[in-house]
Amino acid sequence: MKNKILAIVTALAVIGIAYMSVLGTDIQKVSMKANNTSCIGQDMQGGSWLLLQPEGAVAQIDVTPEKIFEAQFQAASVEKHGDNYLVTVPGKLDPKLTDDLGYPGAKMVERNNTTEVTIVTAPESVITNYLKKNLDADVNVVDVGPVKYEIRTNVTRESLNAILTPVGGNVPVGAETFVEGVTANTVDETKKILGSKLYHLGLKDVKIRVVGGLVPTY
Repeated sequence: MKNKILAIVTALAVIGIAYMSVLGTDIQKVSMKANNTSCIGQDMQGGSWLLLQPEGAVAQIDVTPEKIFEAQFQAASVEKHGDNYLVTVPGKLDPKLTDDLGYPGAKMVERNNTTEVTIVTAPESVITNYLKKNLDADVNVVDVGPVKYEIRTNVTRESLNAILTPVGGNVPVGAETFVEGVTANTVDETKKILGSKLYHLGLKDVKIRVVGGLVPTY
């Protein structure tokens, strides 16, 4: 039993599913952890099964990309020209910084003891990159009217506001602006990936079920 649970936890860790808790009932339980994923396994007559409970949230974010760039680059100014953002930074800039922040196509030009960084990106991508960097989690846009972000990690409204405050942002007030859980599309994708991984680990008999933690599909 313990080896089977370890294999399941390993499967979750390998494919990076840190936003799913694995639950069981009370016949025989073994509790383990891997990659921030808690796991309780279950063996029953008629086969083994795995209960997944999604951990995450879908949130509306109120923040401007300019404020994010100012904080990330310690910029003197940020200007938007069409799809381009021109970020002006005093002195020289580490050439690896743009890649680390998720903007591999950015161009740098040094002049008059300043560095001008041109970044071609959408506002949603700036916000997504900022959340990914600060939460160390997958973040995706799941709605556009208004824009909402699916955050694939255990996060609260309060902890999200704490991350957004330094860049002048917040989660707007209202029940619909922050909903715990992940979308059905994410759950379906996860079940397929996990099912394939378990199959290759010789655990094809394990049935995958999902309880709670779902938000409406956008």
